[in-house]
Amino acid sequence: CQNMEADLIAFKQFLSDLAGEDADEEVLAAFDQRFAPLFEHLGIIGEGAQRIKEIVTGLSVFSRTDRDEMELTPIRQCIETTVQLVNTEYKEQTEFELVFEDEPEVFCFPSKINQVLMNLLVNAAQAIKLVKNKPEEYFGKIVVTTNAVNDQCIILIKDNGMGISKENLSKIFEPFFTTKNVGEGTGLGLALSYEIIQQHHGELKVESKIGIGTTFQLILPIEQVKTKEGN
Repeated sequence: CQNMEADLIAFKQFLSDLAGEDADEEVLAAFDQRFAPLFEHLGIIGEGAQRIKEIVTGLSVFSRTDRDEMELTPIRQCIETTVQLVNTEYKEQTEFELVFEDEPEVFCFPSKINQVLMNLLVNAAQAIKLVKNKPEEYFGKIVVTTNAVNDQCIILIKDNGMGISKENLSKIFEPFFTTKNVGEGTGLGLALSYEIIQQHHGELKVESKIGIGTTFQLILPIEQVKTKEGN
């Protein structure tokens, strides 16, 4: 895009030079008018290219499929990368607020923790999307907070979505349980997330109220521990 912009500037200058120093002001104004949308389009292309670069970079950090051992990972990086990917899909209806009160590094399988964060954030965004009878001023909000307490990393993911009924709250971590319409969910996301956190010797808890929203609490040990996979 920078090369295209330089070429466009040079071409505009070339036309101005052809017109000469004594060119009519209306002619020069017409040049500016004609070139203005071209420069604007270049700006849009540049922004799009930058967004694609950020998404590709985020995906490579998110997946980390080449790493099969636990490693010390900044939890902030995991959260920011995952939020960036989710925000691409839900930014029109949801605001994300990140509050890093502490920024611990956690021994984990990064791709698996990213998967858990993705599941929880997407569920939160979908719960916001399903809110009925929205007030005119309503806008979705997901707040992600991190703390380090007693050698544990505590992540809270709080949304102002539709909430979960008491009847369903005790079932959400069960495999294949879902309240979504047929074809919209497998019912495995939260069950898989729960299993991954157990592998890391952590905890996954939830609190929710219908019409108020839901808060997931994700607790991970900061120090390295032996997992069920023998690492």
